[in-house]
Amino acid sequence: MAAGPEGAEGIVVRPAEEGDLPELLAIYNHEVANGTATYDLEPATLAERAAWMAAHDTGEAALTGTHPLVVAALPEDGRPGGRAAGYASLSPYRGKGGYAATVELSVYVHQDIRGRGIGTLLMRHVICLARANEGIHVVLSVVDSANAGSIRLHERLGFVEVGRVREGARKFGRWLDDVTLELVV
Repeated sequence: MAAGPEGAEGIVVRPAEEGDLPELLAIYNHEVANGTATYDLEPATLAERAAWMAAHDTGEAALTGTHPLVVAALPEDGRPGGRAAGYASLSPYRGKGGYAATVELSVYVHQDIRGRGIGTLLMRHVICLARANEGIHVVLSVVDSANAGSIRLHERLGFVEVGRVREGARKFGRWLDDVTLELVV
C-alpha cells in the first residue's frame, strides 16, 4: 500500500477486491454518462464489469501480474482497506501476441473527489508496478484530446505523445479526437 501525496492524505493504493466492484462500476458509469474519459456510450452492467475485473490481476496477484487492477481507497465506512475512490488498471493493448509486453493504462477517479492528487497517486503506483514487471515494456494511454490536465499529468510522469486520431469517435453529438501517450519502462 502507498500513502497519498500532498492533498491525498489518508488515501492508500491497494489491490482491487471483488467487494470493490459496485464502486468501480459507479465510477465508470458516471464517466460513460457525463464525460469523455471513455468513449463508451452505454453504461456497463455489473456482469460486464465483473468479466473486466476477472481479466485483470487483483488481490495479491496485482502486485506482480502483468495486468494489475488497483484502487485508491478512502479509509471510511468501517470497511477493511477503505472505500474505492478511484482505480487504475493496466490492460492488454491488443490481442496479438507481439503486443504482449505493451499495456494500456486507464485511470478513473470518483467525480466528487477529483483534484486531490488521487489520479497522480494511482498512475505513479501502476507505473511502479509496470517497471518492476519484466513482462511489461511499454505503457500506453489513450486520452481525449480536450483533457489537457490528463495530458499534462502524463507528460509530467514521463509519457510522450506518439499519435492522434482526429474525429475518431463521436459522443455527446460531437466528434472527438484522442491522443496516444507512451512510456517505455
